[in-house]
Amino acid sequence: MANPQQALSDYLECLLTPANQADSKSKKAVAEPKLASKSASKSVNPVKATTVESNLAAKSTSVETAPDCGEAATAAKPAVEQTALPDAPKQTVTAEPKLVSKPVAQTASEPPKPSEVPSLFFSAENYTAAIPLTELGEIVAIDGLHQVPGGEPWILGVQNYRGKSLKVVDWPAWIHGKAGSIDNYHFVLVLKDSHFGIACQKDVYSRIVGESDIGWRKGDSGPKWSAGMIKSDLCHLLDSQQLIAALDGDNS
Repeated sequence: MANPQQALSDYLECLLTPANQADSKSKKAVAEPKLASKSASKSVNPVKATTVESNLAAKSTSVETAPDCGEAATAAKPAVEQTALPDAPKQTVTAEPKLVSKPVAQTASEPPKPSEVPSLFFSAENYTAAIPLTELGEIVAIDGLHQVPGGEPWILGVQNYRGKSLKVVDWPAWIHGKAGSIDNYHFVLVLKDSHFGIACQKDVYSRIVGESDIGWRKGDSGPKWSAGMIKSDLCHLLDSQQLIAALDGDNS
C-alpha cells in the first residue's frame, strides 16, 4: 500500500511544476521514441539496397553470358543442296473434231379427232357420201343452170349464187368419169368458202356420226379429199378443204 504522505507530496510537486517544463518533458519523452525508430529504419535501408544491387549484378551477368540463340540455330541447320530437276516432256494437244448435229425435222402433229361429227348424207345416182355440217355452206335448188362451152365434163354447168357464178359438179362423173342425168338432180350442196357446189338427189338427211363409226384416213391411204370411211354406211366422209383444192387443180 502506497504511503499517503508520499502521494500527497508528489501531487503538490506536480502542481508546483511550471506548465512549459511539463510540456517540454512530455514532448521530449515522445520525441525520443521517434528518433529511435528513424535510426532503426536507416539501419535497415542499406541492407535492402545491398540486396537489390547484388540481384541486379547477378541478372546482368546472366544476360551477358547467355548464348546467342539465333547463331546456334543457324549453325545447327544443315545446308540443303538443290538438285536440278529434269525438264518435263512436252505434251502435244490434238484438238478433237467438233460434231455438228443436224436439226431434226419435226413433223406437225395431227389435231385431235372430234368425238362426234354432225353430217349431211346425200346421194348422186348410185353414190352416197357425207359432208360435215360445219363445212357446208348452204343447200340451194338447181335453177337456171347454164352450160359452159369447152368446160370440164364433170361440170354440169354454172348458176347464179348470191351474185356469183357457182360451178355445179357432177359427183359420179368426177369420181369415176361416168356422167349422171341432170334430170335426177334437185339440189346443190354449196361447199363453204368456195365457188363449187355438188349436185345431188332430193333424198338428203343429216345425223350425228360417232368417232367409233369413222375409220379415219391415215397417211397417204385413200384419196386426200376423204377424211375417212363411215363404217355403218360404207361411204366417204368428205374433207371439204381437200376437195376444193382437188377441184381447183382439176379445173385449172
